[in-house]
Amino acid sequence: MSNATMGKKLECSPRTVQRSVAKLAKLGAIEVFAARRKTGDKRQTANVLRLVRRPAEDCPTECRAGSVVPINPTLAPSKDLSTKTFEAKPTKQAPAVASVTKKELAEAYDIPEEVVYATNAVRLSDRKFVELFANNGAVLQNALFKRATDDALTPLLVRWDLTNPVYLRCLKSAAVRTAYVAKQRPIRNMTAYFIATYCDLVVKEMQAIEAIAV
Repeated sequence: MSNATMGKKLECSPRTVQRSVAKLAKLGAIEVFAARRKTGDKRQTANVLRLVRRPAEDCPTECRAGSVVPINPTLAPSKDLSTKTFEAKPTKQAPAVASVTKKELAEAYDIPEEVVYATNAVRLSDRKFVELFANNGAVLQNALFKRATDDALTPLLVRWDLTNPVYLRCLKSAAVRTAYVAKQRPIRNMTAYFIATYCDLVVKEMQAIEAIAV
């Protein structure tokens, strides 16, 4: 479902759904995967949310005792707006998990090792790293479709490949440029800046390829 659809069913705003999903992902309760349409323009659609199954020993004692109130199957929220479930600070520390390297994360999500080396210069969180480069960089390809205004580039955009040497060079260049700018001045959203820089470099490369072909 989209955030708007879930918000309608839960009688809250799409922004509240977005914040709640982000909070659950941060706590490790769900995993978020970018998805694309199977037909048509293949563009990004609503994200896929997967519940993360956790061992029983990770659950607090009061949960195992069965004292938790069951979820209302109609998804009707409480009218008491004084309680903010996702805004409240956790009362117990989240269970510690083993730290993983970017290389191990790449192996787990079938992300090419070349991408790890190409993006070493920019500091992306593990979550952003997976979101950007899983599924052969579906998020990046979607960003390229939005960034490119020349219809003549559409065939190249469809054939775009994350591991193409030309685009890997653009990826490394975008990472270095983003890191350099971040040292000069604060960047409000480093991931968005990195994506925009990468898209601009790739579009320039595609325009050059198109010009040679003509």
